[in-house]
Amino acid sequence: MQLTNESRFSRSPEVVFQEISGETILLDLKAEHYYGLNDVGGRFWELAGEGLAFSLIVSTMGSEFDVSEDQLRADLTELIEDLRVQELLTFSE
Repeated sequence: MQLTNESRFSRSPEVVFQEISGETILLDLKAEHYYGLNDVGGRFWELAGEGLAFSLIVSTMGSEFDVSEDQLRADLTELIEDLRVQELLTFSE
């Protein structure tokens, strides 16, 4: 499946998460692994859970972080793929 501007995200129900000292910690209960997300990744995780489209997430985060839209899209696309491969996140149009 191809990530598009209209893509929306679903977090795995097998994942619990907590923000600790600016880092978002994800615990995959199924695989018994944990993952750490920096402030950018944590903000994406938060917005993805709100059911926002990818384009709105990019727009929102672009106003919050000092980064070009192209770089933000590239970084988020890489993060999304990593989360998808680990079965922590899915997306659909």
